Amino acid sequence: MTELFDDLEERYRKYVASKLGKDRNPCSFLYVNKACKAAQTITEDYDLGIEIATDGLALGYIFSLHGFPTKAVRLSRRGRGAIWQPIDDISKEDINGKRLLLFDNDVVTGRTLRRTTRELGKSSPACMDLLLMHETTLLTVEGYKKWRKSYNIPAIKDSFDFDPLEIRETPKGIEIDYVRDGERWQRTMKLDNRFMLALSTRRNVPKEIRKTMTLQKDFEDDEEALINLERILRSG
Repeated sequence: MTELFDDLEERYRKYVASKLGKDRNPCSFLYVNKACKAAQTITEDYDLGIEIATDGLALGYIFSLHGFPTKAVRLSRRGRGAIWQPIDDISKEDINGKRLLLFDNDVVTGRTLRRTTRELGKSSPACMDLLLMHETTLLTVEGYKKWRKSYNIPAIKDSFDFDPLEIRETPKGIEIDYVRDGERWQRTMKLDNRFMLALSTRRNVPKEIRKTMTLQKDFEDDEEALINLERILRSG
């Protein structure tokens, strides 16, 4: 199995280089098994995949190995928006009336995804669904505070199995007041900047997306999916 992943990684690097240039580093491969399972079970529901570079290239590559057509786009974040930069040629005919599946890693502010749906929406697709790798986005407390100053990001309460009474930002991190399991007395949790917050990646998905799926939550590991991938790589 190690040889399979080494072969996949080498091929994927060449794929990324063909899209972004040799000086670009691809994102790490995660959930390969689940990605293969998704590619083998949902492609009949869609006509075209849209890879949002760079992180969406990993999912798009797995799907393309399974014979699913994809097009790649790149978006550069600028202020509260993003600049649309198609990598592959995308015509109106590619989109009009088609069932689209968008690929990305996760959604934090939603800037790139909002611009993507706005641009694709101009050509009137039949629907736009989204496949992400992660159900949650990991941010340090420091990162959360930084992003929150300028953008609407997922709620901090997603990280806990209780509803905070009050959340306060402090110079050292974040303080959270809460009552848990019906306990009578209020408690305070102090989180410093070494703490990681797991925020819901679905919070800032734009309304134009009909359905959101994540590999992390919505697909199971399947040994047969990797066996099929090995067959595909050998035949290629």
